[in-house]
Amino acid sequence: MIGAAEVEAIAAAARRQPPVADDPRMRALRGARVGAARVIAGPARAPAFWWVPFVVDGLVCGWARVGLDGALGEVAIFGADAEARTSWPPLAFFDAPPAAALAEVAASDAGVTLGEPFLSHDRAPSQIAWRVDVALADGERRVALISPAGWYIRPPA
Repeated sequence: MIGAAEVEAIAAAARRQPPVADDPRMRALRGARVGAARVIAGPARAPAFWWVPFVVDGLVCGWARVGLDGALGEVAIFGADAEARTSWPPLAFFDAPPAAALAEVAASDAGVTLGEPFLSHDRAPSQIAWRVDVALADGERRVALISPAGWYIRPPA
């Protein structure tokens, strides 16, 4: 697996190449700061890929997904265009799961026990979320996924 500095350099270089370099919807990415690369884990907590945020004023306007081998997987934006700032989540979301959301998940059913949250994805790699294993009082297992838009609980995949 390559290191974070190399991944961040790959993400920075991707902003200077098509389609990012010439797509008006991705204009915000070109002027954004390259944030710290994060390893995104799969459902079993094994490293799945690198995720690099592009940051403007503390908000994440887009990201790059880079394979563990350094291959660029995708560059994408939050929202429909370069001006969709209301769709940009705060960078702090990707540093720690929101305490309020964790509290809501814990209160969603009597006797819920939460596992340790970890940064993962739900089904598609572009759906970055905090994954939390949930044990219900009757022993049934669920998975809570906390995204910038909200949270939900589903059966484990």
